[in-house]
Amino acid sequence: MAKYTEEKKAAVLARVSEIGVAAAAKEAGIPVTTVSKWNKAAAVTEAQAIVDKADKNMAAAVTEAQTIVDKADKDLAVAEVAAQAVVAKADAENKEAIKEDIEDKKVATEIEIKKKKGQTTRKVKEKKEKVKASVEKKVNKARAAKMDLIFESNAGLQIKPEEIAEKVPKGCDAAYVKLEENKIYWVKGEETGSVSIW
Repeated sequence: MAKYTEEKKAAVLARVSEIGVAAAAKEAGIPVTTVSKWNKAAAVTEAQAIVDKADKNMAAAVTEAQTIVDKADKDLAVAEVAAQAVVAKADAENKEAIKEDIEDKKVATEIEIKKKKGQTTRKVKEKKEKVKASVEKKVNKARAAKMDLIFESNAGLQIKPEEIAEKVPKGCDAAYVKLEENKIYWVKGEETGSVSIW
């Protein structure tokens, strides 16, 4: 059985691709069956190389795709964390805004309460002053009623309250004594008038 070097096989197979199996075998003086066997083996080897390359490319593509998926997953996780942080910040801002609104309303309510309290205190004080003035007026009237009041002119003429009451019409509301004019001016409802003192 003849032995052929790899260089010889390669040269014959190169011619096979140019002139075909039979012609290349005849040209090289090698049986057609041997050249045909070499050609098939070479085709299988070439096909396997293509498959291996395809497998390698596929593995590289899968690896690249996995890297892309992993990166996408990582980016998504980062985005979710960022989105959660934004939501948390918004929640905190909303809570702070609500808290500030409550504080503002609380302060406004306290101011309103103080204002109302001040108004009430002022009204109570005014009422007390009026009551006090009214009481003092009544007390003074009562004191005056018990006193012997005497009005005296520059000329030394004198008149007492009961004498004034006798000079004005009955049921008068008020009497105004003007000593310098020698007059008593009186008011009774819508009527007015005057009389001489002496």
